[in-house]
Amino acid sequence: MSYIVNLSNRYRDGRMPDKVIPIADNVFGNEICFDFRKGLNSPSIVYWDYEITFEDPERALSPVCDSFTELVNKLYEQ
Repeated sequence: MSYIVNLSNRYRDGRMPDKVIPIADNVFGNEICFDFRKGLNSPSIVYWDYEITFEDPERALSPVCDSFTELVNKLYEQ
């Protein structure tokens, strides 16, 4: 849990939109995030591109999955 809190605190300077919470990162500074902007009950999963955010913060977000469950299911062969 502290990992997610530390990631969230890293972007409180306005680079990441409100209600978008990072949960994983890569070596390039990009993040996989929960996107709570449409509601608090079932966040979608988005990819946040660190470099694009300086040009256009909204364009820096790309949809990945509609839910965390969908993301986890994509990680395993079925």
